[in-house]
Amino acid sequence: MKKFYALILISLIGIGYGIYEVIQFQKPSVGSAKALPAFTPPFASYVAALGVVEPASMHIPVGTAVSGVVTKLFVHEGQNVKMGDPLFAVDSRELELNITEQKARVDLARAQLKRAKDRYAIARQLWEKSVGTISKKDYETARDNYFIAKKRLEIETVTLKILEHKLTFYTTRSPIDGIVLQNDLRCGMYMEAVSTTPPYLQLGSKRFDMIAEVDELLAPKIRNGAKAVAFVRGDPTKKVTLQFVRIRPQIGPKTLFAHTPLERHDAKVMQVVYRIVKSDVPLYAGEIFDIYIEAP
Repeated sequence: MKKFYALILISLIGIGYGIYEVIQFQKPSVGSAKALPAFTPPFASYVAALGVVEPASMHIPVGTAVSGVVTKLFVHEGQNVKMGDPLFAVDSRELELNITEQKARVDLARAQLKRAKDRYAIARQLWEKSVGTISKKDYETARDNYFIAKKRLEIETVTLKILEHKLTFYTTRSPIDGIVLQNDLRCGMYMEAVSTTPPYLQLGSKRFDMIAEVDELLAPKIRNGAKAVAFVRGDPTKKVTLQFVRIRPQIGPKTLFAHTPLERHDAKVMQVVYRIVKSDVPLYAGEIFDIYIEAP
């Protein structure tokens, strides 16, 4: 009998716990997310667009003038560089050996010139002051050997200068004052001459522009000098002040920003270039903003 009442008690406890769980589940949950701040567009009439931050100089892929294995890296991503600063160097040991060999040729040519000059000086003195002591042929031979040795030294010296100048091609230097946007180079990598595909090293100016991409259907509403304001996506309290630069005079394919199945890959846009005057947030190349462009 006691077991029977115990079973009933356990059953009642289970039923009560089940009812409690159902009630708790049906209660509305308290979310932790904050409501988005209210947003008022900056213009009464406007065209909305997506904007991407780009260096004013555009991206500059950097290659090497000579093929070779990368032996030295002088920069890292995010580093500021000045025009002429070294970026990286490729293996130049073979050329350095050629330069050493050419320096020896220059020394030899210089010694040969000195000997030829001394012999010519003696032959000339004998020819001019001691008539009959030396034949005309021997005099002319000494003279010709001197001028040939002189010319040979000039040639060897120029060749040395050319090799030393070629050595400068083995160190790639920055073509602009700017910043290193990308550096995927590693010591030991083989770099093909002049090839920048794929771009292992990219530079850009430290000043950024913002490129607004306007749908081709809305392009007729954009006017030269149109004012615009950009906002951080999802946070309209942080804005970027823009100054109109130009409208690129062509309609091109849209940059795939969202990479979603709903995004049209065949959409075409007009690009409007704006200079960034002031920003409430740090800027990075490739960063995307919401842009509002004043329209009539």
